[in-house]
Amino acid sequence: MRHTLKKKKEIGAFYTPSDVAKILSDWAIRSQEDSILEPSFGGCGFLEASRDRLISLGCANVSNQIYGCDIDRFAFDQLNIKFGLVNVAGRFILGDFLQVEPQSFSVEKFDAILGNPPYISHHNMDVSQKENAHAMLSRADLNLSAKASLWAYFLIHGIRFIKDGGRMAWVLPGSFLNANYGKDVHEILIKNFDKVTAIVLDERIFLLEGAEERSVIVICENRGAKPANDLAIHYADSVAALEELFSSSMLSHEENKFSGRVAYDLLPNDSKRALDSIFMHSAIYNFGDVADVKIGIVTGDNKFFILNKHKFKENRLTKATFKPIVTKFRMIAGLALTQDDIDLEVNSGMKCILVDTTNIRSNSSALIEYLETYPSDKFKANKTFAKRKIWHKADDGNTPCAFMSYMQHNGPKIALNTARSTSTNSVHRVYFRNISKQIQKMAAISFVSTLTQISAEIEGRSYGSGVLKQEPSEAKRIKICLPDDMSVKDVNSLYKKIDYLLREGKLEEARVEADAVIYAHLNISKNISLLLEETLVLLRRVRQR
Repeated sequence: MRHTLKKKKEIGAFYTPSDVAKILSDWAIRSQEDSILEPSFGGCGFLEASRDRLISLGCANVSNQIYGCDIDRFAFDQLNIKFGLVNVAGRFILGDFLQVEPQSFSVEKFDAILGNPPYISHHNMDVSQKENAHAMLSRADLNLSAKASLWAYFLIHGIRFIKDGGRMAWVLPGSFLNANYGKDVHEILIKNFDKVTAIVLDERIFLLEGAEERSVIVICENRGAKPANDLAIHYADSVAALEELFSSSMLSHEENKFSGRVAYDLLPNDSKRALDSIFMHSAIYNFGDVADVKIGIVTGDNKFFILNKHKFKENRLTKATFKPIVTKFRMIAGLALTQDDIDLEVNSGMKCILVDTTNIRSNSSALIEYLETYPSDKFKANKTFAKRKIWHKADDGNTPCAFMSYMQHNGPKIALNTARSTSTNSVHRVYFRNISKQIQKMAAISFVSTLTQISAEIEGRSYGSGVLKQEPSEAKRIKICLPDDMSVKDVNSLYKKIDYLLREGKLEEARVEADAVIYAHLNISKNISLLLEETLVLLRRVRQR
């Protein structure tokens, strides 16, 4: 019986399409005498592709050269159906690969390792998986970020099973390139192989398996030789393009070095040159030069602490406990959150009222009664409450100067906080350094511009169905333009015009207005402006595909 999508997500099992498995098997297996290991063989796709490759190379006894491991009994049912294997001793192991040692197999080292390891985040790893992962690292005397997902441990452990001169080929999630712990994995691979290449596959090959994320193909060559200089990166928009890439000489090109920014690395050279030149201009700043970016408040239980006006009134809560809060960035239409915006959302019945206990008194009977309704079992299990001196004091009192969107399909935006509100952790809080109101307004304007939107695409990360996510550290690296030759009157006029256009839903018109002023100040030609437009379209198309 096949696993349900829910079960597949629980065990991180997303079976690789046969055409992708064939491409990687054909690359990794070079001789009819090669021995192959698949550490998490699941539906047997890589095993079948390996068998076909060995046969094509003239191998007479394929079954003696294919090995595997899987923790899922369903995988062994598939193995029996597709290979008719009865005696699997020393060849196929039922168990956690991280507990398996090279000597567990009848062959200790392999010419090739192929696979698609479990896609389980550290947050979703169970206790035994975490213990096995940490024990494996200890045995190997290696370090890895405590937040690493299960697939990272599989890669690292797999190195121990490869012969000198051997190859590895993996189908991995985008976190191989995007996650901070990915850097640790890159360094370990580079130290152990002569060449390490990552190929961003734009086609979402696991949609039928219930996963929307795009994949990264990672291939490692010549185990035990001199360390690779860098991680190389390439791009394929489809499986057909991936096959063409492997059959061409493109993978041998040395100039495609990973800079740490996936979107930038995949841009055409003319776009890179233009951006590099523009970003050197004296009017270009990192957003972090003028502002700090922090997450919004964590209430611990939004359903309890954030109410609509009807629930607020129903519980007889008073004005002293009423504090508007931004729960979704779509509450902010323009370049600022105004009191009118707040009133509109409150009156519409939106849940945007924080139960503020900052000024609680012994005679605040309605508030005390409301707090006492919190279920005791939930209270004991709530980790956020346990961290706070006063469990119900959700607001930290740090009113931001502005708000910044956390996740957006059309790129980030910032809005000045004229309503003196705060936000939940679904919206970032911005704290400007010692700069004038005019510069604050110009920063908000710049975020609407093509240049800043391109920079946000480069610094941010793509998640799920193509949403652009900006962590605070990434947000502070976004480039903004702050012209020094604009009068207060000119800034205010532009600010009002763009604010109006945004509130009317005219995003493209607003971007054109911002670009006109910024391009004039930076002396950007018509040809370069067209190139920048094409660059933004390309980056968004790749992310949202």
